[in-house]
Amino acid sequence: MALPLSVADEKTGEIPFEVATRLDSVVLEIFSSTDFHCVDMRSIARQASMSFATIYRYFQNKEKLLFWFIARWLEPLNQAAQDVLETDKPLKQKLYDRLAVHLDFYEKTPMSDE
Repeated sequence: MALPLSVADEKTGEIPFEVATRLDSVVLEIFSSTDFHCVDMRSIARQASMSFATIYRYFQNKEKLLFWFIARWLEPLNQAAQDVLETDKPLKQKLYDRLAVHLDFYEKTPMSDE
């Protein structure tokens, strides 16, 4: 199973599920514990147990990798929030429901292992 590439390198079109899964926890850990400017792609590759070339095949730089990760991490929230807006409920109820979706997402979705 492959995942949409979105903000990564447009040449490949998709990121293999195995690559995405291996990168998820590593990207979260590294970017949440290290200043962005101190993060390097070699460290990410090493911690994800993959080659430097594999990461660069899908991501041109750490910015694209980070933006891809954020978009991937927020996708369930975006979909749930969109679903709320597509109901026939009154606007005020949609706003309450959308807020509830956001609060529920952040309560249930860990941002780090801390």
